[in-house]
Amino acid sequence: MGYSSDVTNKIDGKKYLISTVKQRSGRAGWWETAVMKRSLFGIPNMFRPILRVIAREERQAQHVHGRVVEIVTQRAQAEWESAKWTLMNDDPEPAPAPAPSDIVEGKSTTGDIAHVLEYFRGKPNTKAVLEEKAKVVTILITSNCDYGSALASALKDNNPAIRLGEGQEREAFAETAVVLLSVLDRTAFQFMGMERDPFMDALEAGVARALQDKGMAQDTLGELLSRRYEEYAHYLKWLPDEGESASGTLFWEFSKKIATTLNVGPDPVFNLNLTNGLLQAILSWKLNELLPE
Repeated sequence: MGYSSDVTNKIDGKKYLISTVKQRSGRAGWWETAVMKRSLFGIPNMFRPILRVIAREERQAQHVHGRVVEIVTQRAQAEWESAKWTLMNDDPEPAPAPAPSDIVEGKSTTGDIAHVLEYFRGKPNTKAVLEEKAKVVTILITSNCDYGSALASALKDNNPAIRLGEGQEREAFAETAVVLLSVLDRTAFQFMGMERDPFMDALEAGVARALQDKGMAQDTLGELLSRRYEEYAHYLKWLPDEGESASGTLFWEFSKKIATTLNVGPDPVFNLNLTNGLLQAILSWKLNELLPE
């Protein structure tokens, strides 16, 4: 593996091959960039390089190769050696920062949310930025959608009636995704108002792709979203106030659906644990910092 460039010096018109290849001796490895003059017939003199530059790792080698191309093309040969020593002290540009969705990819929690927030800090909520934020939140949502199934699995020894087949788990996953989308829609409206549409469109599309990967048809998801958005709009509170009945609050009604889907049965403890687990996840996402500009 390596890099090569054919260049012509603008001062004397001579042609050169610049080659960068990885070298290895025992366990040690390095990258070497060599400049070789081409003969009358165009054959490079591989045995007598005019200039050599060593790099420790590939990213630095790429930088060195590009800079050597500039030197050999633009400068007289007498200047190459001095330019080489300047180059060896020239740090390459830093590697590009990972995309925020890469930071949280594959994680069930948001231990790296601080890095995500830093990435977005100061950026206006353009359509492109909102779509990037939607990628992050898609991962956060889908990494928590199996919480109900995991909770039911822990109860199965004491409740053999619990069903954890592929169909039940997929349905529970979808219901959880939809309730979290409903929460995100309300929260996004709080911070963005009607400007939230690009964010929610990208978020719904990302979650839809995740559900399709699990075998749910696109039409089925669309129908579920439509029904639940209409239903959940009537539940003005996420949780009951102290002393109030939980009936008619968003997470209680949702938890009852998951309990029914997995055949947990009427179980207030299951409902409370499911609610608490999802709320802790949502709080850890720091949406009050992520969503605003």
